[in-house]
Amino acid sequence: MSRGGFFPRMFQTRNNILSIVCVVATTVLLESANAISYTFEIAVENAHGSIGPVINRIKFDGEIPSGSDMTSYYTTNIREGDIKYMFDSSVKDGNYIAWNKPIPVGTQMFTIEAESPVSEIEMVYWRPTYEPGWRILEDGIEVFKATSNEGDAETPNPATYTYTLERDSPPPSPPPAEATTDELEITFDDEGNVHPEILAGFDEYGFYVLESVLSSVELDDWEADLQAIRENLPIHKDAQIDAAGRPALGIDSIGPCLMWAKPLGDPLGGTTFSGGRHPVKMQEHARKAGMPEDIVYLIMGALRYSDALLRISGHPHLLAIAEAVNGEDFVPFNEAIWIKEPGLGSSTAWHQDGITHWSHPDWDQGIHGMTFQVLLYGSSGVNGLWVLPGSHKSGKVDLQALADAAGSDRLLGAVPYVCGPGDVVIHNRQLVHGAFANRSKDFRVSFTFGTHRRSSILDVEAGLHNATAVYDAARILERSRMIGYAIDARRQYFPDETPYCYKPLVGVDDVQGWSPEVKGLLRNYNLLDLSI
Repeated sequence: MSRGGFFPRMFQTRNNILSIVCVVATTVLLESANAISYTFEIAVENAHGSIGPVINRIKFDGEIPSGSDMTSYYTTNIREGDIKYMFDSSVKDGNYIAWNKPIPVGTQMFTIEAESPVSEIEMVYWRPTYEPGWRILEDGIEVFKATSNEGDAETPNPATYTYTLERDSPPPSPPPAEATTDELEITFDDEGNVHPEILAGFDEYGFYVLESVLSSVELDDWEADLQAIRENLPIHKDAQIDAAGRPALGIDSIGPCLMWAKPLGDPLGGTTFSGGRHPVKMQEHARKAGMPEDIVYLIMGALRYSDALLRISGHPHLLAIAEAVNGEDFVPFNEAIWIKEPGLGSSTAWHQDGITHWSHPDWDQGIHGMTFQVLLYGSSGVNGLWVLPGSHKSGKVDLQALADAAGSDRLLGAVPYVCGPGDVVIHNRQLVHGAFANRSKDFRVSFTFGTHRRSSILDVEAGLHNATAVYDAARILERSRMIGYAIDARRQYFPDETPYCYKPLVGVDDVQGWSPEVKGLLRNYNLLDLSI
């Protein structure tokens, strides 16, 4: 499956000059987003009269997979032996796992994951009579099915069989080591106008990757805040204290704060959470020894917990882009930290943001707003967000139909956000997007903050993350004060930078600057979120 396209990227800001790199994206391995599952199902019972399958060893394309890649196996009616011998290089009497007869046709015996598509699977049995006829599924899609087993011979000893996997089309080739680039220097003028190529790319694809927006100082500050946040998390889901015995982060919050999930699980797919936006359940992976029972994957009301993120949300170039997309009277609606821990991070089921306006008479592709996704460590096809380019133009998408067409949770045509530290993605909220469980060795930490057109939310009744309420002018003004605080906090910290001028607060008599006293008032500021 080809995952190509034209993705503009923006380089580091200096002296109000931005360099845009137009990356010509080449083929991306969809399978790199997550491990590929191979499930072994009984299609034909083995021929032995009293014993079920007896397996000595398995190889994927000539290599023995790791036992840690097995996510499940059939534990009923095990006669003797141990599943571990399937991953043992030696083949000898006693190194096997055996099941009792009968094992009914249709029984799924085990599932093993691989990092890339497999062409041949080799299995060793102590005798041919112990070999069943396998049906092998690759991410739920049949790639091999036997119509018989290999016979009832008791010899030779041992017997090796090779299964060649067949697909409707060959797997994609890996991408080249480097993408080609074409650099273009761009400037913001004195009025803060954003170059039209950024807006055109965002309009066409529903996203735009801005490269190296954050300085090393901002990244260091954010990382320090993140460390403090993680050290202050509850020791478990229901705890009131952190590991140091202090009151845990968020226990005094009235508004939404900490969202928990099972390691490598899917907390949203197939649930009614967030208005039922996540109808497709993502593949979940078995919890292994040593993993915590639950992990925090999302922290809402993030500006309360990090001065660094408050300053980032006041970045003049990002706010200029928000104005260019949504108009000078744009309003904030939500800020959050996404934490996808290596080897633990949960998936985010495929969805479109937005609930209220799909049938609005003035619907268009931007009516549900936009978000900035700011990357602390970067992201890849393995741990990052995946999107369907252009899907923001299609209205409410039938996600279940897309999953059915793909035969799995890996939607056809999806591409990942491949970013470096300090990159920022402009993201249309109507874009179909999701993330697989983070089975990589790398952290993915994202700060997201979003903006709406004022016209999209004024006097609208909604309540996605909070109690249902009418978003009247007073509430919008109060929530918009967070942008004023962010701008002033950034002005104090970076005095040589030209601050952004946020028009909705110009002329408001009681506008306050940022101070420790103001910070103390933000405990439940996200109760005023403006999500639609």
